[in-house]
Amino acid sequence: MKGKQKMSDEGLKRRFTIGILLGGASSEKEISLESGRHVYNSLNRKKYVVIPIFVDHNNHLWEVDEGLLWMNTCADIEGSLSALGKRIYYEELKEKLDFAFLALHGKFGEDCFPGLFHLLDIPNNSGGVLGGSVGMDKYFQKKILKAAGLQVPKYIGVEKNWNENTLQQIEKEIGYPCIVKPSREGCSIGLTKINHKSQFAEAFEKAFCYDNLILVEEFIEGQEITVTVLGNALPVAFTPTETPSKKDYLTVEEKFLPGDATMITPPNLPPAAIERIKSDCIKVYKALGLKSMTRIDGIFKDGRFYFKRTKNETKGVRMQRLQPMRSNATQANQKTLPRRQAGASVSEGVFYILEPNTPPGMTPSTCVFHQAAEADLTASELLDKIISDSMV
Repeated sequence: MKGKQKMSDEGLKRRFTIGILLGGASSEKEISLESGRHVYNSLNRKKYVVIPIFVDHNNHLWEVDEGLLWMNTCADIEGSLSALGKRIYYEELKEKLDFAFLALHGKFGEDCFPGLFHLLDIPNNSGGVLGGSVGMDKYFQKKILKAAGLQVPKYIGVEKNWNENTLQQIEKEIGYPCIVKPSREGCSIGLTKINHKSQFAEAFEKAFCYDNLILVEEFIEGQEITVTVLGNALPVAFTPTETPSKKDYLTVEEKFLPGDATMITPPNLPPAAIERIKSDCIKVYKALGLKSMTRIDGIFKDGRFYFKRTKNETKGVRMQRLQPMRSNATQANQKTLPRRQAGASVSEGVFYILEPNTPPGMTPSTCVFHQAAEADLTASELLDKIISDSMV
């Protein structure tokens, strides 16, 4: 390889080999599959040789062709790997790839593969060894952010040996309504809204299916906001997007299925509030030592921005220059969510952090590409920037 050199125009005279890692062993593997497909479709073939690399449930790597890549589900692909796939061993990645594009989501992907890339000295778009691990763990994120002087909402970590005293502590320190969720999951998986003490046992059982440590957090009602931050030494934030939810929180379908989500970019907030949100997202990015690109979701309420974990839907489609997604549903929603008056004050607001995560979903319908369009970037141009920045 090649090393971590900057990908200059001269360097691009030779096409770089990009390996897209998709699938994986987490509960978010189907979303990863859609992310990887969209990245595969959107990469510029004049610049890159693209190799899809499927990660099976044992975290083994397989080079797959388009016939396998476009099978319906991860289970369908995995069932055909022994006959149609080509096994790749970790030690071979260094010689095969100039760049590893991590499209894995969830445990064992976001938090583990950055370490493998670091060990093999392969440039990649992950959040880094530290950022990838902390980005996956909500409980330790909060500890770090609090130590860095950033405010976080009330929360309690709960282990499997919980008892009646645990519930009393929750009622005293958190109150109702509150949210129960696994510490290391995303996409609203294992999440339950609690309104009464009698609901905890079932909610805990559900969340403990995904992790040995779960969180109980105060429930915050307000405007759902998501922000993409990218870069290394000098990170920048894209224009935020407002994503109104149909119920108490965004479901996995609203986050990832095309046509199911409403996206308003920029959000229905005064310019000063938007700039403060972007500024705080960059502070979070730096405090957690994140790299490449991260998507941060949150809730803006009463002059406060509460950070909330995201993740980043259909078969990927080769995307042209994107335009803001103003569907009929979005337009109708805009009528019911009038913009606040220009100059509205948010000086009394406080920014409370929940959790960011990295890397974000790269499916066709994700807010990442919606925000890139506001910056006049196509999907292909955004991927070029991510790769170029990560090669430094």
